[in-house]
Amino acid sequence: MPESGDLAGYLDRYCQAQFVDRLQSEFPQRCSRMTSQDIQNLVNEGYEDARSLEIVEPQDIYRFLKLYFLPEVLLESNVLCGVLRRILNNMAISGTGRMDLIDRALQGRISPSAQIA
Repeated sequence: MPESGDLAGYLDRYCQAQFVDRLQSEFPQRCSRMTSQDIQNLVNEGYEDARSLEIVEPQDIYRFLKLYFLPEVLLESNVLCGVLRRILNNMAISGTGRMDLIDRALQGRISPSAQIA
């Protein structure tokens, strides 16, 4: 029987592998400009960043990772980045709650039919 630390590590690696696959599927244009190692590094670092922000549910970690794929025009907006930073750093709200707030803040800024690239 694996120890709990081994099981947690296995689950983390499994989730990260799933995230790589999902990102490549959901953002094929952006991922085609990255090496497999670049995508893996982005997922590994983003996963750790999310966990350090107490974003722990796999679906919320994935939503956090998708922020890296926002259109550049949004990432260059000081106002929007400030809002995202304030939301992410508000530890009084759960990880799911913060990601829900971010989804609402981005609503209308991204066309639902357009790929975030």
